This record gives sequence, C-alpha cells and structure tokens, in this order.
Amino acid sequence: MKSKDINLLKEIYRNKQQEYKKQIEELLYLEKTMQQKIAFLNDIQNLPLNQILLEIQEEECLYFSEAISIKKPIKQRMNTLAKHMLPVFSHESFQEYLMGFHYDSKEYFYEDRITQYNVFISANSKLNYKNPIKFIKEKGLYLCVYCNAQYGVVNTQIKERIVKFIKQNNLRFQGGIYLFPLRNFWSTSKPKEELVKLCLRVEYTD
Repeated sequence: MKSKDINLLKEIYRNKQQEYKKQIEELLYLEKTMQQKIAFLNDIQNLPLNQILLEIQEEECLYFSEAISIKKPIKQRMNTLAKHMLPVFSHESFQEYLMGFHYDSKEYFYEDRITQYNVFISANSKLNYKNPIKFIKEKGLYLCVYCNAQYGVVNTQIKERIVKFIKQNNLRFQGGIYLFPLRNFWSTSKPKEELVKLCLRVEYTD
C-alpha cells in the first residue's frame, strides 16, 4: 500500500477473489449435502418395511475397523468405534459418509450369539487415515430388508424369513451381512423407531 503500485493492488484483489471463490464452493458443497440429508429423511418415511427385496448394487470400497469382540466390555467396544469414526467426525460434513456394521453371515443367522463384528465407513480421499483396512463390497445381487433394529439388533423373525426366502428361491449366501443404520439415536429417542437396511450378497444355485 505504501508503494501505490496498481499491479500489486490488482494482485491483492485477485488473491482475495480466489479466497472468496473457495469459500463459496465450500458453502455450496455443504448446502448440497444438507439437501441430500433432507431427501434421505423424506425417503425413510416411505420405506417398504419388512419386505424382502432383491437389487443389484455397485462395488464399494469401505474402511473397516479392527474386529470388535462381543466379549469385550461395552466401553472398550465404543472406544474402538469412536477411534474408527474420528476422521469422519472431524470432517465438517461428516454426515455424508456411509457408515454401518459388518457381521459374519453364518454367525448372524445360525449361531445363538455373534462373537464379533466390524464397523465400516465409505472410503474417501478426504478422510485422514494413515493405515486404513480397505475392504471391497462386491458388485452383485443383494437381498435387502428395511426393518426395525433396536440398538442394531434385528428381530429373530426377520432373520428366519430371510433364511426361508433364500431356501425357497434357490439362493445362497456370498460374504457377510451389512447393516446400514437409517434412523438411529440421531433422529429418534425411541428404540422401536430405529431402522436399518440389512444387505446380503446372494447368488442363484442353479
């Protein structure tokens, strides 16, 4: 400013202009994220609950947590979950990230008690993970059910219906169980209103 150099002044204005453009882009991105969240909440109010559906899903790259043993105290399990989710919670638009739980399908349907599970989130270059456990959710045919799940626990009757459906339609399991929370403690204080989408890759035996 002391030099009164017009070119230097233009340079200052250009730099400031770029700074404002970046801020606008970030705000537009956050606005779009909020629009998606509102649309998502509208969608879950009209879901076909407890109906078994078959759909083709695309391949997805996920970041898995370490295996979380059911035998560990709840405090330790929550600590593992919190550490895995920290890069997401640290991001200002964290709600855009897909998050869920992964279980062994045999344990989930045929054992009296699940021994362990993994927490996963959608892989994204914006997340600051040093050594992430990358897992590929394969493209293919998936059996899906939207259902109530109090604290993530799906009703036994739903599980029995899924097993029966698979047998009747000559299908077989391929891989583990994916549970995607749709409505949880973020959007309801009543466990009976909590919803998940259960997904399991299947293929025809014939």
